Amino acid sequence: MTSPDYPTQIRQHYQQTFGIEPKVHKWLDDTLKDLPSDFRIFEFEPREPRNVWTYTTCRMWEKSDMTPAVPKGRHQNELIELHLFSPERSTYKSGPGNHVELLQYLAHYHRTNERIALSHCIPFERPWMDESECTYGLITYPYLDGPKLEMMELEDLFVQCLWVVPITEAEFDFQSEVGSFELEKLFFEVPSERVDYLDTPRRKSFVG
Repeated sequence: MTSPDYPTQIRQHYQQTFGIEPKVHKWLDDTLKDLPSDFRIFEFEPREPRNVWTYTTCRMWEKSDMTPAVPKGRHQNELIELHLFSPERSTYKSGPGNHVELLQYLAHYHRTNERIALSHCIPFERPWMDESECTYGLITYPYLDGPKLEMMELEDLFVQCLWVVPITEAEFDFQSEVGSFELEKLFFEVPSERVDYLDTPRRKSFVG
């Protein structure tokens, strides 16, 4: 029996949301040995109406990660993919601004450290971009795209697509005290002129 071609199905799901064919990347370092052999990062170029670069993981999970108790037809938090938006294209050197390396690091963290899930905050171990105060990632719903992106139905399973929102250390400390829901309320309920996730990677912290 032929195994499902998950990377092709995942790419097609992303293309239905973002509307264009992606470029395919991997960051060639030691983390790859702990990731599925067909793991990769997709890069989607900016296009209207959202003029940003989009980076997505592909196959940061194994089918064996599924929880048997979850009924067929519902997504499992163990099966996730992550995406990140940036006004600037990924650099090709290790460090801040390399979005391919960052998402691959998060995938490796997911497989070897702690399983990433909704509302988690994950340390980047570096600034997101040069001169950015954001050194953590809040894992949240894909509010900008909704269920169309979030619910990925593959040939024989469901995968949940979640958004990585870069946050500052002060914001991380805030959510550690009061919960990620309260942090999201700050982000999504303040006046729109104060919130610009897509165009201000070097924004100041909302707390602290």
